[in-house]
Amino acid sequence: MIGHITYLSEETMEAKFGRKLMLKDMNGYSYSLGENGKEGGEFEVESYLEHQGSSFMRRFDEDSYIIITKAIDYFDLEWQYGDLTTAFKNISAKMLVMSYSSDWLYPTSMSLAIVRALQATRKHVSFVELDLPYGHDSFLVSAGIPGLTRILRGFLNGVR
Repeated sequence: MIGHITYLSEETMEAKFGRKLMLKDMNGYSYSLGENGKEGGEFEVESYLEHQGSSFMRRFDEDSYIIITKAIDYFDLEWQYGDLTTAFKNISAKMLVMSYSSDWLYPTSMSLAIVRALQATRKHVSFVELDLPYGHDSFLVSAGIPGLTRILRGFLNGVR
């Protein structure tokens, strides 16, 4: 559930849920401790996150997700090579770096640091920032797929 919050943008979360309540009493509020003193889901976002969390756990082994997350957390080219420019010096491929304007897991600033390092080593690099409000998951959302497909197709057709 916590991970899912980082995959969506603030704009998407606000539009989808805001501070909408599931159930309201006559004063507009509903508060319960739920079963065994555990807090109930008064806000719509809680229900959504519980559903996404349960769905994710049915599809993925929690230990494998922890290992993947740790691998991502520990992957650090600058630590390994000293800086990104050194890390990229032996690259011979043409590069395409893409980002999404609303991605706070891997923000555009991180992508631009990669682009600047590739440019500093005189590598062929293209950069595109897609302006989509769906956060890190933009590449999974049908509204983002046509633009992504067009950009990738154009880049791959130009790579010879």
